[in-house]
Amino acid sequence: MQKRSGNKKKVKENIENNIKRSPNIRDSVTKHVKEEKTKISLLNNLHIPILSVDKDLNVRFINKAGAQAVGRAADACIGQKCFNIMKTDHCNTSNCQMIRAIKENGSFTSNTRAKLPAGDISIRYTASPLIDNTGNIVGGIESIIDTSEEEMAVAEIKCLVEAAIAGKLDTRGNPDNFKTPGFKSIVQGVNQTLDAVIGPLNVAAEYVDRISKGDIPEKIKDEYKGDFNEIKNNLNNCIDAIQNQANAARCIGLGDLSVKINVRSENDMLSRGLVNVISVLQDLQKELTRLTVASKEGQLSERGKPEQFKGAYADVVLNINNMLDAILLPIAEGNRVLHLIRGGNLRERVEINCKGDHAKMKDAVNGVHDWLNALIVYEKKIANGDLTATIEKASPEDQIHEWLMLLKTNIAALVTDADMLSKAAVEGKLDTRADASKHQGDFRKIVQGVDDTLDSVIGPLNVAAEYVDRISKGDIPEKIRDEYKGDFNEIKNNLNNCIDAVNLLVTDANMLAKAAVEGKLDTRADASKHQGDFRKIVQGVDDTLDSVIGPLNVAAEYVDRISKGDIPEKIKDEYKGDFNEIKNNLNNCIDAVNLLVTDANMLAKAAVEGKLDTRADASKHQGDFRKIVQ
Repeated sequence: MQKRSGNKKKVKENIENNIKRSPNIRDSVTKHVKEEKTKISLLNNLHIPILSVDKDLNVRFINKAGAQAVGRAADACIGQKCFNIMKTDHCNTSNCQMIRAIKENGSFTSNTRAKLPAGDISIRYTASPLIDNTGNIVGGIESIIDTSEEEMAVAEIKCLVEAAIAGKLDTRGNPDNFKTPGFKSIVQGVNQTLDAVIGPLNVAAEYVDRISKGDIPEKIKDEYKGDFNEIKNNLNNCIDAIQNQANAARCIGLGDLSVKINVRSENDMLSRGLVNVISVLQDLQKELTRLTVASKEGQLSERGKPEQFKGAYADVVLNINNMLDAILLPIAEGNRVLHLIRGGNLRERVEINCKGDHAKMKDAVNGVHDWLNALIVYEKKIANGDLTATIEKASPEDQIHEWLMLLKTNIAALVTDADMLSKAAVEGKLDTRADASKHQGDFRKIVQGVDDTLDSVIGPLNVAAEYVDRISKGDIPEKIRDEYKGDFNEIKNNLNNCIDAVNLLVTDANMLAKAAVEGKLDTRADASKHQGDFRKIVQGVDDTLDSVIGPLNVAAEYVDRISKGDIPEKIKDEYKGDFNEIKNNLNNCIDAVNLLVTDANMLAKAAVEGKLDTRADASKHQGDFRKIVQ
């Protein structure tokens, strides 16, 4: 026993020394103690009783309000059974919420009576479990509220209700009987509610009187509740309805048929009448819109349907039909003649009698008719080769006359050049050409085409076509040895150069293919021997070989070094596509081997130091490397 006591003393001294030597531990303990004192101070400052007990219902803490309520000092309550202090009707029964909170691990509230030194009072208490850091329930905590004034307030309100039912509307509650502000406010609120009954009824009577005299007041904006609010809403709805009907009548008068009429009941004849007026006007609007759409679409024979309306509304539709007839008859005749003109029939003109704007339209249609007749005569002469044809301007603004004259001039120039070329060909002057720049558009193309035809020689072109065809099929012919002159000799030289270039390209391609088969991967073609796109082809093949062989050489070097235990730095050069994937795989391999070497060194060092429980983390490795470490 002495040895164990000595050990405890030694442990205590060690702990105290460690705390002194470790400011962090000392500060943490000091902070924890300070926080606990703060919590106790806060609980003591609460005006409602708070107590906590252990699982055996022994009081572990009670605040000042709780100690004052039970008539004891707080220290005298510690260790006492809670039921010996509070003495409620629930104590030591199945109704005890503290026992329930500890057993069921929950918060529970209930009402009961407590027998305290100051007398019996009604209380509402809430019990909750206390849980330590390990999650175990070690007791419970309880808060208590005095509900005596709450019961008084209920009784006071009950008396007011009974008085109101009995018609004693001057009965009021006494808020001075209550200390708690909330209950005092409740009684005051009931008194104010009773006071508020008479005012709304007087307002309602005044509004009904004004409405009955046609004096529509502003809507009631005061706030009411319950039935008074319903009365207010009904009066406001009545005001809205009358104002809406007046507004609807005004809108209809202004032509706004989108206004909505609220028919309040079957007996609301005024609203029904307004709805009927809007319906008829909307139907009339639809009918007129239908006629408008038909006229826009050229359906000029469409007419309104007066049989769908009654009285003055039917007369409106009939008058519109008569107006359409008067307007559209001359237009229909003009359309008929224009339709004939459109079909190339110029045998008829507009002959009916017209007045005003209709007469202007008639003159315009007949003017088009006469001008087209003159145009036909003009074009007929030109079509028959009579270039003496003439036509007068239809007006100073005539935009067609200038081009008709230009047409005749261009045709005359074309005829002149054709005669000149024909005469030169007959005379054997084959170098004679027309000047195509003197012509425009397709006329220029005609003259240029004749010139191009004279420039061509069939023989040399056939030879050139044959050589090009053979080259395109991979059949490289012998070079042309025949003699040509001028442009044809240049064509021959170009074809021979093409043959040389293709042959050189084939030779270099065969050379590179043979070198690749023999493993001579540094062999390249000399792109400088080629021209144009052929040089691009050879250079592209060389560049392709460089881009393929370079990364493969790097990969081979890295694999060789790794196989010899010489772990290189990771590849930092940029590659694309599959070469980038090879680079990434090599870098991953380097990382994996380096990690394996690191763990192996760590384990070896630990073994040397006798740290035999040291292990590598196999989860950091992948595949067979993980198996090696594991």
